[in-house]
Amino acid sequence: MKKTLDLWALKHLALCLDISEDELITVSENTKKYYFSWKKPKKDGTFREISDTAPRLKIIQKKLHQLLKKVVLSDAAHGGVPGRTNQSNADAHCGESFIYKLDFRSYFPSISHQRVFHLFRHELNCSNDVASLLTKLTTINGCVPQGSSTSMDIANLVCRNLDAWLIGLSKSFGLKYTRYVDDLTFSGKHIPERFKKKLKKIIKLKQWLYLNDSKESLNGKNQEQIVTGLNIKYKKPKITRAYKRSVKKEKHILSKLSANELNDTELENSKSSVKGKENYILHIEGAGTNG
Repeated sequence: MKKTLDLWALKHLALCLDISEDELITVSENTKKYYFSWKKPKKDGTFREISDTAPRLKIIQKKLHQLLKKVVLSDAAHGGVPGRTNQSNADAHCGESFIYKLDFRSYFPSISHQRVFHLFRHELNCSNDVASLLTKLTTINGCVPQGSSTSMDIANLVCRNLDAWLIGLSKSFGLKYTRYVDDLTFSGKHIPERFKKKLKKIIKLKQWLYLNDSKESLNGKNQEQIVTGLNIKYKKPKITRAYKRSVKKEKHILSKLSANELNDTELENSKSSVKGKENYILHIEGAGTNG
């Protein structure tokens, strides 16, 4: 698997994507008209802006995704990586005495178009013109949008060097490290203060990344240990009791609603949502026992 894409010229890029050069240039110069956004509510009551793309740009981004996913990522990366999930991320920390978690603030908006250009130009060895065109095709309003086909690829690629540094730092302290998009997790028998100081210093050197201080946490064996939504106090990750209760409550409420309270489409969507959550529980719980 290649570590760089070697897209040295626009003609080569067009050939790789099976899209004409004129089409790539035309779309790249007018990307704003191919985006539409909507706000997704977060647990804290605020909203996250999600961006989607019109078919013309979506086709290009999906083909770019097929190229970008061939670039080697670190073993620490789990979110948006084929064969790795929140479950594999949590599994890496099962049975450890202490869990230390950090979170990046406004992660996708923090990945600027300058950072994306640097990725394509200097890390993936594209020519200057191709790097510029690819940056235009994968960013909007000066940053990486959340929700488009290539955004998760770029979110992982810009962290390759950071992952390498944090893997090395963690090993030097006898700790494990994984990253699920913007969630950083470290685990081991002890989390020294000296490790935390060195860790934050390394992250601070990555000037475009900022930690969300309110999300920092350190939990021992006698405390709740949740990693990417899963309970890791067992040999294998398990669904939390709180999540099971919420799904059970949602299913009960849905069963009590009358036909007048939801139209057919809303009812079908709600049932599908509950069924999806039940299948998720079965998938996780069926992957192992609590030991």
